[in-house]
Amino acid sequence: YLNGDVSFVDRIFLTLGGRYDDQSRFGSHGTWRGSALYRHLETDTEVHVSYGTAYKSPTLYQLFGRSAFFTGNPNLNPEESKGWEAGVKQSVLNDRLSAGVTYFHNDITNLIQSNATFTSYVNIGKAKTQGIESFVAASILPNLAARIDYTYTDAHDDISNLWLLRRPWNKLSVAVDWKPIQTVDLGLQAIYDGAR
Repeated sequence: YLNGDVSFVDRIFLTLGGRYDDQSRFGSHGTWRGSALYRHLETDTEVHVSYGTAYKSPTLYQLFGRSAFFTGNPNLNPEESKGWEAGVKQSVLNDRLSAGVTYFHNDITNLIQSNATFTSYVNIGKAKTQGIESFVAASILPNLAARIDYTYTDAHDDISNLWLLRRPWNKLSVAVDWKPIQTVDLGLQAIYDGAR
């Protein structure tokens, strides 16, 4: 893989990367990703965009795994996808409080997913995931911080128009981090996964 970063006057940050994989079973494949971030220093606002491709071969377990209730599928094809995202982050009070929101969209070919009875894996010809990720983070005290994250995901099979399995529409997490002394860091996190 090859990755390059460049920045201009602490305001514009560009990244471009590429990767080449060669595998005996599925052959060779190249992927890439590019991203840009603009930071408005006067208001402490960041705007970011990215676009990229991805490639994922089936695991050995997905291909050949076997148990009393599961049989792998040696006919699986690799997943391929193209996706983009765009978002904004705003910080105030010298970065003691920040919030952000990002929209994401992915088009996936040959998505690897459990079959309806969860006894093997299958490829879904075309699938789509899109949604919004957001967060609010606060430094309440010098040694106490909290963060809330929320994600809405619309994930469905583009051919059958059915929802994809095991992907919650709504996900919420709340985390608190407390550092009573310099060498001790205590964290507590609660995660809610909605209907799927």
